[in-house]
Amino acid sequence: MVRLIFTVTSVVLALVLAFIVAMTLKSDLSHFFVMPFILLVFGIFTRIWMFIISLEVSIIKSKRQNEIIAFLHPNVDQFGGGEKVFWQLLDVAAGEAKAKKNTEIIIFCAPSPKFKDFDSLLKHAQITFAYSFENLTGSVPIRLYPVPFLRTVYNSRSWPCTLLSMAFTAYFGGIMCSLECPPDILIETSGYPLAYISLKSLTKCKIGAYIHYPFAYCLERQMRKHINPNEVPSKQKSGLKGLIASTKTKLRIIYYHLVQNLYYSSLKVCDIMWVNSSWTKARHVETIHEVENRKGLTNNDSFVSLSENLTVLYPPCDSLQFIQQLVKKWNSNKYSVAALPSSANVKEKSSSSSSSSASVESDALAFAQSRFIAENWFPPPFADNRLPQIVSVGQFRPEKEHEKQVAIFSALYKKHPELKPKKAGEQGSEETANGVKLIMCGGLVKGMEWYVDNLKKEIEKEGLQDAIELRFNVPGEELRETLMNSMGAIHTMFEEHFGIVIVEMMASGAVPIVNPSGGMFDDVFDPAIKHTIKPGFTAVTPDEYADRIYNLYSLWNDFYHGSLSTYRDLQIACYSESLRFSIESFRDISTKQVRSFLASKEEGKASKQKAK
Repeated sequence: MVRLIFTVTSVVLALVLAFIVAMTLKSDLSHFFVMPFILLVFGIFTRIWMFIISLEVSIIKSKRQNEIIAFLHPNVDQFGGGEKVFWQLLDVAAGEAKAKKNTEIIIFCAPSPKFKDFDSLLKHAQITFAYSFENLTGSVPIRLYPVPFLRTVYNSRSWPCTLLSMAFTAYFGGIMCSLECPPDILIETSGYPLAYISLKSLTKCKIGAYIHYPFAYCLERQMRKHINPNEVPSKQKSGLKGLIASTKTKLRIIYYHLVQNLYYSSLKVCDIMWVNSSWTKARHVETIHEVENRKGLTNNDSFVSLSENLTVLYPPCDSLQFIQQLVKKWNSNKYSVAALPSSANVKEKSSSSSSSSASVESDALAFAQSRFIAENWFPPPFADNRLPQIVSVGQFRPEKEHEKQVAIFSALYKKHPELKPKKAGEQGSEETANGVKLIMCGGLVKGMEWYVDNLKKEIEKEGLQDAIELRFNVPGEELRETLMNSMGAIHTMFEEHFGIVIVEMMASGAVPIVNPSGGMFDDVFDPAIKHTIKPGFTAVTPDEYADRIYNLYSLWNDFYHGSLSTYRDLQIACYSESLRFSIESFRDISTKQVRSFLASKEEGKASKQKAK
């Protein structure tokens, strides 16, 4: 807090002093130079301030004997898809750090009232995700390092000029982290790119970043809604209204270019970058290309080097865990299936192959397991034993479009009233087994209470209290059970960056209906792969979703009455496709890359010592 006060005071004093100096100029033309002079003096003071901070950081690092590997994840007490990546990468990094002496792992985060230490946070993550970690207990010292300013960084998501606010608060957040405990290696997993610049300039640490979404692309999508000359009527293109409209457009363009340039600069300081999908990578490449074209840098090698530094690393999905749970369920229902081929079996068969990269080995295993499922698994209805219910999984926040799901089921019941569940004692209630209900599962997000309240009101307004169930912060084991006992699932977000939950829906056998956009469509459904049967359905409007749900219900109903096996074929396609994105695949690939990343730091130290 003292450093934060010092920071704000320094900035204010710099501005005041610059203004006083500028106003004391004797020239009559002084007012023409006031603002430029203020900016000049402010820039000089900022440089001096950053230099003083860098000296303090250097002194802290010189007194320290151990090496610090830091993770930057302000909202570490949330438990969504981004946190699945964080926990798995943390486990991988802890495993690789075992061989390094005097190494400590810290987690820069916002202070949490629920979790005061790492052990309590770890225990909650194990329950929520149903994970068992290999390296997070007793191997390498790991501790939370709460930085109060990081709460401001997280809260800036709701500020005006959101992306610019997030950028600058992240930059100052990086400064605060550098002052608190300057790291030697930083891995950022939550999406605050401007922090890279301040941390790199002050600590000279190596930076690795896992990028969940294209920061600048989100702004570009917003800007396209506003920067459209056709929206301004021709009669308003002249006069005061025309001037205001053109000024707004120019300011928006300046704002967009500013954020885009800042984001471009942050990418350039990263030593390694992982992106969660080929869709996210393509959006980054577009941003890099656009900035370099604008700067006239089309003939240099930075575009190629930046593009090549973006590695697609699909996030960890519980595919194998879901499928293993399904096998247990089938066995308990007296249907036995053979075990999936293990990685050892596949390596033994492919030992003659010259390629041994982690990605190739993971792809070979996924292919062998998928083929095995398609050829050997034919669970009958009595073994699968699913209910006519649809599950939605996602944190309760606006971009997940839960209200659209309410509209979908309202449309479904209007078209097919026989599918609406009835209350006990109501006429026709003996046929409620044929009703199709929706179960919304998701984590509660800080500051989103208003969103949940509005959602409840919408459900009541449509009269769907008995047809839609809300479940908050569902533990991992319970979520798996719910999905494995459900006929299908829906996901309504537009341009989902990847979609971990969609893969897990597929792995559970709950046939998904999703929006055909973003990384989910490019990678998970992968149009380039010619599936005999697609692993699910796509829809855009509430009516289209309602039609797909009815179609899925009909297939499920036919399957459970023994007349058709199309529903089971859909499930087999889902199981097979989901195995390409397993936790095991993520760990195999990330382990080798993190090992190389950490080793490059050691090589850098060794070369410096030789130079001395």
